[in-house]
Amino acid sequence: MDKGSKQELSQALFDMETEIKLLDSSVSNNLLNYLNKVKSTIANVFFFNDDGEAVDVRTDLKCPHCESKVYDNRAKKRDPNDSYYKTKKPDFGCSNFEPESCSGGTWKNNDIDSGVWFSASWWLSSTKIPVEWNI
Repeated sequence: MDKGSKQELSQALFDMETEIKLLDSSVSNNLLNYLNKVKSTIANVFFFNDDGEAVDVRTDLKCPHCESKVYDNRAKKRDPNDSYYKTKKPDFGCSNFEPESCSGGTWKNNDIDSGVWFSASWWLSSTKIPVEWNI
């Protein structure tokens, strides 16, 4: 989907939500629920940044520590129906959960005895996002 089409879709969703909120609450609540389902479905393909611009979900990212696939969680964090991803997940996370094969992760509280391993992860606000990702 080209940038112009994404912007049109973004504007259409915004306009639809605005119009629904003007309706009687007995009708608008059901319509807003349907609209949120549509937004969740769209979030599987791309997400909207804070400026309302649609951005493609990246599926080509590799971990710089182990070359495993990196998950782009940005869309899930924007999904109104997925509260788990809103605060607890990084924007990007390595799919490799094995401490022996990925040096980018960390033990909980930096304590190997905790037995809890967090795979390599990155937030958009981090300066450690690999430059080769072009983000």
